[in-house]
Amino acid sequence: MIRIAWGIGGLVGGAAAALGGRGKTTGAMCAILAIASIFGGKMLGTYFALRKEIREDLTRDLYDEFMRDANDFARVPSEDAYREFMVMHGYTQAKSADRVAEAEVERFRRIDVPHLRSLHAEKTAFEAWQKEKTDGGVAAVLRKKSLPSFVADDLNAIDIVFALLGIATAYKIGGQISKRKDGEPAAACATESPGAPPPASPAPLDAPPVPPPDAPGDEAKSP
Repeated sequence: MIRIAWGIGGLVGGAAAALGGRGKTTGAMCAILAIASIFGGKMLGTYFALRKEIREDLTRDLYDEFMRDANDFARVPSEDAYREFMVMHGYTQAKSADRVAEAEVERFRRIDVPHLRSLHAEKTAFEAWQKEKTDGGVAAVLRKKSLPSFVADDLNAIDIVFALLGIATAYKIGGQISKRKDGEPAAACATESPGAPPPASPAPLDAPPVPPPDAPGDEAKSP
């Protein structure tokens, strides 16, 4: 995704130029906006890729399995039967109830029991369950590792080159200095055609009128 950074830089600089921005200050602002757009877009892409990866693991089959577990757990008489339930439904790798460690029981009590009870009581639909577990999974992952860290780990030399090209392009296009001075009409900046006569200067307002030249044959005749 970051390989479109060059195009983003061109769009940012072009937009600034179209709106009339010129000069080094505008170019620097375009470069900053390009950086924010490039890496902001990269982080958004990473976030949605993470959500997709987690959501794809939360299948309909897994949901149906949890619903069966929830219904069976509703018939568990007491906490003394937790170990047996865990062995029968695969919440532990132990082969028998007497081999389930206390730490596993505590984790089951803290995480799985509320989940199973909620599924049984609310009869949560698959889509709502999938979204809830996806949100929780993404939050759990990002507590351990931030999005900028994911982006930094995913960068390579080509990504960095394209990002720098995008930033430079934004600065160059947005920082172009117009040849027209402030307040000068656009026509003044136009290039004169070679060989064209210079425009005539207007006559002063208080100058006397110039009489037209005499036509041939109109000389005064003697009487």
